[in-house]
Amino acid sequence: MELINSTFQANTTQKILQIPLAESNYEDTQAWKGELSG
Repeated sequence: MELINSTFQANTTQKILQIPLAESNYEDTQAWKGELSG
């Protein structure tokens, strides 16, 4: 939390800290493989 407070302004910090976190672990998945065209 110290990093968030020192990086962002107070109003932004409050919004970030209100974001709910997952209650259980999920395996990461890649949703987009990427394309050479960008």
